[in-house]
Amino acid sequence: MVSLFFFFLWNWCLCS
Repeated sequence: MVSLFFFFLWNWCLCS
């Protein structure tokens, strides 16, 4: 679950 959260966070950072 935590890894999934970081996965989405990382993608969001790339899009920003």
